[in-house]
Amino acid sequence: MRPAFASDTDAIAAVWVECFPDDAAYNVGTEAVERKLAIADGLLWVAMDGADVVGALAAGYDGWRGWLYHLGVVESHRGRGLARSLVEAAVGELKARGCVKVNLQVRESRPELIGLYEALGFAEYRARSMGRLLAD
Repeated sequence: MRPAFASDTDAIAAVWVECFPDDAAYNVGTEAVERKLAIADGLLWVAMDGADVVGALAAGYDGWRGWLYHLGVVESHRGRGLARSLVEAAVGELKARGCVKVNLQVRESRPELIGLYEALGFAEYRARSMGRLLAD
């Protein structure tokens, strides 16, 4: 695991396209990675196999709560603990910054991830998730 660099942009985008094939265009692709890196908050990590990016995870922190976004590991590298390591890296960094609670959302189309997150100490909080799309 290591923080992502601008030179990882295309590789991260490729991971996310593979892992989220039905995702909206504003969530994946080089533009999404570039937007995250432009914030320069150090909250984007990659999992490496040699020189190859094989996983990625973005996080956010607003001084109140942390969020995990777009955990993805390419299929050929699943089952090796990379997703767990990415989450643990993010949670550790968020905690070091003073974060007291980390949130995430799991799409209903990805129930296989619920067990992973539960094993990492996450629990379901009953709340309604709402959003407002600002992109065209």
